[in-house]
Amino acid sequence: MEKEGNLRLRQIAMKEEVEPLEFIEEMTSHVDEVQQMVLDDILSTNANAEDMGYSDRKTFKPKLPIIEYKDILPDIQRIANGDPSPIFYVQSTSEIPTRNISGLDKGKVLFFFSTRTETKSPAGIIMRPLLTRYFKSPQFLCKHFANINYTSSIPSIHCTDVFQSLYAQMLAGLADRLAIFQIGSTFAPIFLQAIHFLKHHYQELAADIEHGTVNPQVTDTEVRAALGNTLTPNPENAEHIRKECSSGDFQGIIRRIWPNTKFLDLILTGPMAQYIPSLNFYSVDLPLTSTSYGSSECSFGLNLYPFTILEDIDYTIMPNMAYFEFLPAKPADDIGWRGAMQVEDGKEYELMK
Repeated sequence: MEKEGNLRLRQIAMKEEVEPLEFIEEMTSHVDEVQQMVLDDILSTNANAEDMGYSDRKTFKPKLPIIEYKDILPDIQRIANGDPSPIFYVQSTSEIPTRNISGLDKGKVLFFFSTRTETKSPAGIIMRPLLTRYFKSPQFLCKHFANINYTSSIPSIHCTDVFQSLYAQMLAGLADRLAIFQIGSTFAPIFLQAIHFLKHHYQELAADIEHGTVNPQVTDTEVRAALGNTLTPNPENAEHIRKECSSGDFQGIIRRIWPNTKFLDLILTGPMAQYIPSLNFYSVDLPLTSTSYGSSECSFGLNLYPFTILEDIDYTIMPNMAYFEFLPAKPADDIGWRGAMQVEDGKEYELMK
């Protein structure tokens, strides 16, 4: 029988209509209980898996060491080659994520999506980057995409031809440029690729906007159809784009092309921080926001104050997202990995998941 407090937290975690701030408050006010609940679910569901078989937190911690990707590579290869055994978890594996790296309620969002080609393992298991998987998932299509007014169409997001996808997304964003209030991408390099694309292809893009046409180099029929439903001839808009881009000066180009933009939204932490100077060059005085904290394995937490300057960003780790443990960053503090409630204020840790 589940404890009454845990049952209440589980009901809150599963409730779709709960207010976001109420949800965050409940989860972060009961970290140990929520983490125990997450671990219990993982262990009980996968008790019969080869690499699990632990019943609770006490038996789990000493028997499962810290591992690296190379340590489980043989098991991953077994799965890819069609081994039906419950290796990591009891549910059969049908897909393997690969590694790759005022006015805010109105207007449209120009977000540059990048979807990669899927491959299959020898056993026919789909292998694709995590973001590609997400952009094709019901969670994205039925909830996220449906609730945000993106300029990019689903066909242009799902198109794996880089030129056609980027051309279609940029064309849609330019055609509706005065309605854009937010611009971004998941990672900074994708966004910078889009700006370089504009620099090299603005003439073709402006011609399509002027005449309401779609470049013949875009051959994907679904992408063309989606664009054709939204484009109308707009010579004035085309002339503005030509004027701003033909000067060769791209400093502040985002403000000059999309003048109503309020901020840029990208992941800018860790190795992505190296791109901040380039982003500042193209955006000048626009705020740069980094709203989430995550990796290819899972999401970790949220930035509750997205307009904080990047140097001062703090992320709130959400204990319901995964089971987390922390390894002290300094050898002198290393007395083993710790649970979320065992970390000490003022010390640095590497997040394990």
